[in-house]
Amino acid sequence: MKKYLLFGVLVLFVIGCGNDKTNEKTDVTKGNEKAEEIVESVRPIVYKFEKGKALNYKMTTILSNTQSIQADTLIKTEMIQNAVYLLELMPIDIGKDNVTILEVFVKSIKVDANINGESMKYNSALILSDRERKFFVDYESMKKKKFRITVNKSGKILNISNTKSIADEMLAIQDKAGSFTKEQMEQFIQELNSAVIRPFSEQLIRELGKEEMGINSSWEKKYNSMLAGFSIENSALFTLTGIENRNGKEIANISAQLSVTWKGQNQVSEQGVNYFFSDPDISGSGSLQFNLDDGLLEKSQTTMRMGMEVTMRSSDANQMPVTAVKKDMIVNSTIIEKL
Repeated sequence: MKKYLLFGVLVLFVIGCGNDKTNEKTDVTKGNEKAEEIVESVRPIVYKFEKGKALNYKMTTILSNTQSIQADTLIKTEMIQNAVYLLELMPIDIGKDNVTILEVFVKSIKVDANINGESMKYNSALILSDRERKFFVDYESMKKKKFRITVNKSGKILNISNTKSIADEMLAIQDKAGSFTKEQMEQFIQELNSAVIRPFSEQLIRELGKEEMGINSSWEKKYNSMLAGFSIENSALFTLTGIENRNGKEIANISAQLSVTWKGQNQVSEQGVNYFFSDPDISGSGSLQFNLDDGLLEKSQTTMRMGMEVTMRSSDANQMPVTAVKKDMIVNSTIIEKL
């Protein structure tokens, strides 16, 4: 069974400045909770951490992956995986210009997955066998661990530290403790920080581009990624759709849409196999709720969809043509909730 690191980032939500608007107020009701919509010319949006005041969040990731391979026969795999992380963020130091060191504590992890009808569960509170720990190494190396991130008041992550314990645990579970040189270990930690810890942390602390923005303003963040033989330019468009007064707090509602452009070759040949890639089919959307009074993310929900098809053509030992078609459709959602 394939394993998936669920620390992947969907898109980098960056909030910029906007246009001036006139002041208006409208009452709206959401269930039993009454909210008052507020429209103002410009609103400040910055993080306001308090030293020693812990923040608790729940992160839920939902991954759906459908894969089919058509050759002589059809092989189809369907996977649905839900993972829930309970996390504590502790501001341990606040310096000049509100640059804050946050200690992130992974309190618990629970996973519920189904692959072709076969159920799989993981609970970080349980003691596992060595074989099970190897299988769940991604989660076992993170549970009950603390690491630190340094962020500015706009939410930009400036530094990641104290991740050596995670790296040590990951290697120990795989019976590789002490097998790296000092230089190799430093490289391993650097890769862990960039590929796992940073995107994981960027789900919790969203980077805010500028300190002020206007309602109905839009701003854009572009970043690059790779997929198969394609260079992808991702463009995330954000819109401040409104500000409402909810339980005495002003909440900014922000929507996001992801679009992509790409360049690269649809056909690649390697070791006698010709690969024909379809154009990438990628889209994404999301929403964020930011508490302007407390200076904290209240909730976010982001979803990315990706489809890809590749046709592989080669010859067998008798020089007879062999063709196989592989299709993937992945939907990945992440929900962050302040507790």
